[in-house]
Amino acid sequence: MPSLRNLVIDIFSTPRLLDALWDDYGGQIKTVELGRDLKFYVMDVVSYILVCCNTLEELGYFVMFTAVPQPLQRVHSALHTLRWHAAPNGFFPTGESEFWAHLAEHVAVFSSPFFPVLRRIVLHGEGNQVLADERF
Repeated sequence: MPSLRNLVIDIFSTPRLLDALWDDYGGQIKTVELGRDLKFYVMDVVSYILVCCNTLEELGYFVMFTAVPQPLQRVHSALHTLRWHAAPNGFFPTGESEFWAHLAEHVAVFSSPFFPVLRRIVLHGEGNQVLADERF
């Protein structure tokens, strides 16, 4: 698959299922989107993607359905855009303190010096309530 550049993962049964894909093609993937699946919250897939896909330029995911990534141990010099969907889940209702704490943890990870070319975080979804809140 020499032309594989964009990858959308809606749901998965086990994260190890994708190991061969990351190992073989991670270096050529430019964009990854993760679906609205709480398995992404249970297992930190984002950290694995960031390590395996060193040319990744854009990453999109449902922030309230995704675990906070572990801090990187090396610079990711390609990621310039994050696309977050703010859809709430049962654990993090929009506007509640848990919602803001979880969002702040994601922001903290990507605000580190390990992402020197990150320039945009795009918030998708029913964000009016989020955007209107002074904590945003």
